[in-house]
Amino acid sequence: MCARSQEEWRTIGNQKWEEYWETRNHPHREEVLKELKKRTKTLNSVLEVGCASAPMLARIKEEYPKAKIYGFDISPTAIKHAKRNLPEGNFKVVDMLEARFPYKDNQFDLVITDAVLIYANDNVIENILREIKRVGNEFFLFVEWHNLKKDFVNDWYYVYDYGILLGELGFNDIWVEEIKNWEDDWKKYGRIITAKK
Repeated sequence: MCARSQEEWRTIGNQKWEEYWETRNHPHREEVLKELKKRTKTLNSVLEVGCASAPMLARIKEEYPKAKIYGFDISPTAIKHAKRNLPEGNFKVVDMLEARFPYKDNQFDLVITDAVLIYANDNVIENILREIKRVGNEFFLFVEWHNLKKDFVNDWYYVYDYGILLGELGFNDIWVEEIKNWEDDWKKYGRIITAKK
């Protein structure tokens, strides 16, 4: 179903999530915040799919202090760290491969992913994006690998043409921006993709 097994994600230990929390000041997060500020002035509610230990949500909360923060991840250990790092957030252990996310239709102003959909293969990507669209009411931001042709890189990561994929699923106002200040394959494929409902 995904490049890495669900069991592997569930069992990643404390050290990984502590290290990931330390990436909250990574330069790509600044670029994400710039894109958000260009496209919206206020956020009342945010959901991150695959939030890990919540470094991206912490940065969003700094910029939008009134926003209610939600996140889910397949890893119970990651969610434990997210709750510790951002105690005012609402975090759940959820597998994004579940047929239906445990949220209401149109519940969130922003739904975001950050290097999560790169693990989703052709059999699951469309359902995940449909669920993201269902629970979002306004704005979507994806930090993922984009290319004009579908690809599979390094035996781990899936690359999609998000302009076409999101358009086929009824998303609108789709923009694909290059991520600066990143290296390796992220420099080649990494993009910030924004869309509206």
